[in-house]
Parts: sequence; C-alpha cells; structure tokens
Amino acid sequence: VKTGEISWHNSDPLYSVDIHLPRIATAGGDNEIKVWEWNTKEISVKHLASLKRHTKAVNVVRFSPDGSLLASGSDDGLIIIWQRSESSGSSMVFGSDPDTDVENVENWTVVHTLRGPLEDIYDLCWSPPPTEGDPDAIDTLCLVSSSTNNTSVIWDVAKGKSLQQLEGHTHYVQGVTWDPMGTFIASLGNDRTCRIFSRGKGKKLFFSLFRTIKSKIQDENPMGTDAMVDVGQVEKKISKRKLFADENIASFFRRLAWSPDGSLLFAPSGIYQNSGLGTDNAEMYTTYVFARG
Repeated sequence: VKTGEISWHNSDPLYSVDIHLPRIATAGGDNEIKVWEWNTKEISVKHLASLKRHTKAVNVVRFSPDGSLLASGSDDGLIIIWQRSESSGSSMVFGSDPDTDVENVENWTVVHTLRGPLEDIYDLCWSPPPTEGDPDAIDTLCLVSSSTNNTSVIWDVAKGKSLQQLEGHTHYVQGVTWDPMGTFIASLGNDRTCRIFSRGKGKKLFFSLFRTIKSKIQDENPMGTDAMVDVGQVEKKISKRKLFADENIASFFRRLAWSPDGSLLFAPSGIYQNSGLGTDNAEMYTTYVFARG
C-alpha cells in the first residue's frame, strides 16, 4: 500500500483540507494556503501554489462547487476569495524568499476580500449549485461563515457584501454547513448547541431559526431527585443530558457536514453516556447523526 503525504506547512499545525480533484487545498498555522495536484495513478502529490495574503493562521479553505474559486478564512478576521488564473508559467509570491520558497506553477489571484464586524473565522461553506427547475433556487453564489463573534454570516460573493447574520449562539460558532438541497444551514457552537436555520420561500435569501438541538432525555441509574419510573424490577431516573461537549474538549473546531443527498447531518464533539446496567457510566466522545425530517 502506497500512501501520499503532504508535509509542507513548515511543521506548523494543519487546520483544514479541501478536495476538488485533481486539486487539494490545505491551510495551516503558517498563515498560508497551499494548492496541490493529486495524481491518482502514481499516488503522488505535486505542489502547485502557495497563497500568501493572510496575516494570521488560516483556519479553513473551501473550493467553490465548480472548483474555480477558493475561499479562505483566518484568525485575522478576513475571508479571501481566490480565483485560478489562466496564465501559465512559474512565479514567486511577493515577499517570498527565493532561496527557500518553492515557485508557483499555478497562479491564483484575489478577487474579493470579505470584511465586516468579524473576528477569527473558523468555518466556511459555499451555497449549493442551483437545482434545475427549482423556481426558488439561489441564483447567486453565496458563502456562509462562522466566527468568534457568536454568529454566522451569509455573503453574496459576487457583490462582496453580507446578506444576513444568523444569531442565537451565546459562544463561539465553530462549525457551519449549508444543506446540499439549499433549505437549511446548520451551525455548532461552543455553547453546546446545534442550531438549524431554515430558508423561507421565494427568491429572497432569508433564513430563520428552525430548531435548536442541545439536550436529550436519557435514562440513568437513580442518583438524584428527578422523576422516577419503574422498569421491571429496576427503578431508573429520567433526566436531560447535554448532547455536546463543553469548551474543555481537545478539538477546537466543531465542523458539521451533510451527506451528499442532504438526508443526514453529522455533528461532531458529541458526548454520550452509556447508562445501561452493569456499565461504568463513563462519558465518551462521539459524532451524532441526525436524519432529515
């Protein structure tokens, strides 16, 4: 078995990977985005470009649905939209060290810088491509971001301006994802809640809160004063338990993802306590899968 490896971020942490074959984009703690070409036959990786514009760690990179654009979000509070240039030939990025830096064999240019009342950007997701025959399909390319100002923001990429701010979280929003069917946006925050926003009918792009997921009813052995029920010969307590971990979890990002058909939502940073008889009640980290309905 041959395994391809990418290790070029100056040994700094790698925070994000996105794939639009044959290209792979990576982002890390060295303030850079790197674009690679993946050769599936030789199982090899070729460096195409290093994109240097952010001044702090780059937390997330995402290719647009057709792969022509690349969005990056950073601790500097900026969202940069990059576009692949058709010009050919090698080049060095301004400010590069010719003795140590690798030449770009592919050129990417900045087409938009999205600015606003933003703090550290933790996640990005493009709007899905329009569905043929859908009268309410989104007719412009949009992007949703999440950050440490406790909100998610929907952007019109072509105009470079914000369309709506999704509020409700009381702590950092560490993950956001747009439903492939265009109906829902889901966000997951450090406040231990997952919020689902639903799009209204019509051409106007507007989302409102549809549901908040934060806890569930779970049986456990009687340890307190909550309501009690008899299950056979065993008395058990019914209580509410938080579904998601607090800020002490080792992983800082909480990036959700939809299945390709939009039928399932995968939410990380979950906690689960197996309270069955004869178990130790230890909490385990998990990823919850929610069915569309």
